Amino acid sequence: MLMRWHYIALLAPVLLLVLEWRRGRSPVLVVLFVAVVFAALQAFTDTRIRVIRNESLIPISSLSPADPVRRRFGLLHGISSLLLVAQLVMAGAAVVAVDDPPARPPVVPTPLPEPEPALPEPPLPEPEPTPNPAPDPAP
Repeated sequence: MLMRWHYIALLAPVLLLVLEWRRGRSPVLVVLFVAVVFAALQAFTDTRIRVIRNESLIPISSLSPADPVRRRFGLLHGISSLLLVAQLVMAGAAVVAVDDPPARPPVVPTPLPEPEPALPEPPLPEPEPTPNPAPDPAP
């Protein structure tokens, strides 16, 4: 039987996976998928540990170190601990992957429109000749 921690460990990355699926960021999707796999393996390992603990008539720590039940329990406990650490690493990797802004497509410069040819300026009218002014009478 799964405990609350297992449901949180499984559902949180699945929910993030669904939310990130729409954005299509592959590094984030890969990290979240691996996190889901680690969470599922850890839940399976933890339930096997609980079965061994419940079936044992005496506490596991009271068994001889050479006892196969204690050795199997220790192996599963070590695997479970490593899977928890792997889940923490995946959580950190997901945070780092989400913080990276998505790559923007390259900006292609649009060519400027060619300027329209200037209309020729109309010719300036010829200046009219000015009549000669009358000479000043002498005083």
